[in-house]
Amino acid sequence: MLILAIGDIIGQPGRQAVKALLPGLRKQYGLDMVVANVENIAGGLGVTPATAQELLAAGVDVLTSGNHIWAQKEIIPCLDSDMPILRPLNYPPGVPGRGYLVKGQVLVVNLIGRTFMSNFDCPFRAMDQLLVDIKNKPPVIIVDFHAEATSEKMAMGRYLDGRVSAVLGTHTHVGTIDAQLLPQGTAYVTDIGMTGPINSVIGDDIEDVLQRFLTIIPNRLSVGKGKTMLNAILVRIDDQSGRAISIERIYREEATPRVDLHLHSTASDGRLSPAEIVGKAAEAGLTVIALTDHDTVDGLAPALEAARAFPRLKVIPGIEISTDVPQGEVHLLGYFIDYTNRELLSNLDRMRNSRQQRAKAMIDKLRTLGLSIEWERVKEIAGSGSIGRPHIAQALLEKGYIASIKEAFTRYLSWGGPAYVARDKMTPLESAKLILQANGLPVMAHPLTFNDPEALIVELKAGGLVGIEAYYAGYTAEEIKKLVSLADKHGLIATGGTDYHGMDTSTETPIGGADVPIAAVEQLVALAEKRGLKLAGS
Repeated sequence: MLILAIGDIIGQPGRQAVKALLPGLRKQYGLDMVVANVENIAGGLGVTPATAQELLAAGVDVLTSGNHIWAQKEIIPCLDSDMPILRPLNYPPGVPGRGYLVKGQVLVVNLIGRTFMSNFDCPFRAMDQLLVDIKNKPPVIIVDFHAEATSEKMAMGRYLDGRVSAVLGTHTHVGTIDAQLLPQGTAYVTDIGMTGPINSVIGDDIEDVLQRFLTIIPNRLSVGKGKTMLNAILVRIDDQSGRAISIERIYREEATPRVDLHLHSTASDGRLSPAEIVGKAAEAGLTVIALTDHDTVDGLAPALEAARAFPRLKVIPGIEISTDVPQGEVHLLGYFIDYTNRELLSNLDRMRNSRQQRAKAMIDKLRTLGLSIEWERVKEIAGSGSIGRPHIAQALLEKGYIASIKEAFTRYLSWGGPAYVARDKMTPLESAKLILQANGLPVMAHPLTFNDPEALIVELKAGGLVGIEAYYAGYTAEEIKKLVSLADKHGLIATGGTDYHGMDTSTETPIGGADVPIAAVEQLVALAEKRGLKLAGS
């Protein structure tokens, strides 16, 4: 029998690590049971019914705990329910919940230490009594000993050697290297370690912890962020005798989260449908994407529906609005928008009509340049989407007038080009206002497409701009560095994305190909939450 015990899981990052890594571990080892300590899974302190169910759905079989089990009061009724959750056995009589349960051929026991902890009942005598009282106890017995002192944990291991299958320590969040088989066949480790953010102090935010140590002033500790790890112990047990055969430390790191906050679908001028965009992003291992079609929200509902099939992928509802300034085009991205907002929909309908008139005018200009393409063919390429310049470029490519989509823009269709036609657009400030009215967060897209972006950034920040797209596909490392510095200078979020359309796979950066830090998403989400916005799809 193979049993995996996961160490103290810390907050949302720890839960995410379990959801990401446990399925692979189950498949790799053919696990018979998974036990996990969950006393800190809800915001780093306690456990709630929802967070408990989240881990059970992720493949954990039995939930153990410790002294923080009481931190979230709503879990207390669950302790006496059918939910497979334990509180330490050696709490005084009359306390809600139970300290052990039998699941299949395994008895799982939860104990808590007393040294440097609190005045609990004696865990040694509590375990003695349980082994006497329990009827028809199965041969395999797993003990989660939640204790502070190494000596108390080691003493418990020796005390129960030969009487249980494994004594596995939790609570300190720091994994120890003493995993071993004791002389009488009990697997032992002093502490399994923590499952949660790597860049932290035992799971908590580094700055919060340093502030407490440096000032000695009590402050609320938040859970750390960033890349996560999973610490666990794998015990192989003879299911007839209950003796441990082997014990192995398991350490895994979750892959660095990949995000792409600038994607286009067939709803505007992309090649892939919204559902295909979602599927391709999930296949590429992305964790967060934003669908930001040009001047339309028609693809958002299908994208959000498609994302239901990919629990690890979150889709942010977005938009890209085209605006005009004297020196060129400026595009604004809107994140977390309410895509049913009437004012937004009314303005987008007007823009859609303007796009059609513009496309016809561009086709006329191309014809005067000796490049003849048909309006009907451009409409066929666009399908049900909003007609844009990439559709015209595709028609030019089909006729052999150009060698690539990029060439169409470079020679004819970009601002200032011989076939370029301006269309009815809003100003950047008007667009930012519209995004804010739709309960969204306005961000300037690809700021280096026009001269002197800083002056406009200053103006737009006063109008509600919250970020600039610094990590943009095609920008050099030096350009990205300058834009990140510009964002920092003006207190803006540095976001990023590929601007994927899928029209020319030979030259276009693939979905997820821009190295966008997960911090960009975290900052956007934090700001949206601070403003009380509805995080639909987040």
